[in-house]
Amino acid sequence: MNQEPPSASLEIPPVIEPRRGKVLLYLAVALFLAAGAAVVFFFNPSQHSFYPRCLLYVTTGIQCPGCGSLRAIHALLHGQIEQAFRLNPLLFVLLPMLGWMAARELAPLFGGGRNLPKVFDRPFWVWLLVAVIILFTILRNLPFGPFAWLKAA
Repeated sequence: MNQEPPSASLEIPPVIEPRRGKVLLYLAVALFLAAGAAVVFFFNPSQHSFYPRCLLYVTTGIQCPGCGSLRAIHALLHGQIEQAFRLNPLLFVLLPMLGWMAARELAPLFGGGRNLPKVFDRPFWVWLLVAVIILFTILRNLPFGPFAWLKAA
């Protein structure tokens, strides 16, 4: 009966800290977004043809909610806020929401964010956002009336 206790013969696997994995993931996403922003900053989507065209617009002539977004982001990156708004006003609704959600997600990694309210985590906000996007899409594609300014120029 010269057996070692089971705990002495087992090796403990190395612990991978979940926080480190999250930090690396967020860093990779941030680098990807920064590279994309740099491309949009230096190459105007109106003047370069390597950007993808909207499949819905090409096939049907209907502008989707994202039509004009690349040109709007280009204008925003160059400080042309009015031009960006004219190209896609929906972007000005979505960017603050996405910014808040990113701040809530990233703040705990830097030791903060415990008091940031979860504003957009409720189903009400999801349904409201879906309704706004659908309404925006319908209004920007009406061939008449006061909503012509919603079309991407």
